Amino acid sequence: MALVRNPGADSAAECIELLRSIGSDFLLADNAGFTALHYAAMTGNAKAARQIVKLVPAAVTVCDKTGSPPISLAVSSGKIAVVRALLSLEDGVEASPESGEAAAPIALSEEAAVSLTLADAEGNTALHYASASGAGKAGSVVPCAQLLARLRPELLTTLNVARLAPADLAIVCGNNQVAEALLEAASS
Repeated sequence: MALVRNPGADSAAECIELLRSIGSDFLLADNAGFTALHYAAMTGNAKAARQIVKLVPAAVTVCDKTGSPPISLAVSSGKIAVVRALLSLEDGVEASPESGEAAAPIALSEEAAVSLTLADAEGNTALHYASASGAGKAGSVVPCAQLLARLRPELLTTLNVARLAPADLAIVCGNNQVAEALLEAASS
């Protein structure tokens, strides 16, 4: 997994291809429960993430020891390219349509759809992670939050164990830009 952590996307892609060729199990996890896909999500390696998802679609549903799937790690860091890779979306899929345009439906694989609803031990979904992480990274987290809200609007009203919906959590965490984006998504 060391090469997956390497910021060089090409070396990670080569490593993944080598591991695939010898029959490696991409669902194996380390002591923290991180798989190669978790590391690709954390480091922003969209190319490696896309390659792993293509090889093993179920990898998007594997949670670490805290109950977080790879998408939660990607959205909390505002890595929109990785979020798109994890959901098997093309780069042209926008987080929100232009003003006045109707949002075109986006088809997700069953695994990708499930990954969006997975919650950690505190009941936080990937959208909660975006809400809690946006303060210092609002510019990059907002598109992630908007995309998740567009794909699964029911996440906007999903409560964690503290009984906070994602917009409420964003307000509590002082992430006003994320809160505004989620409240706007809820009203449309």
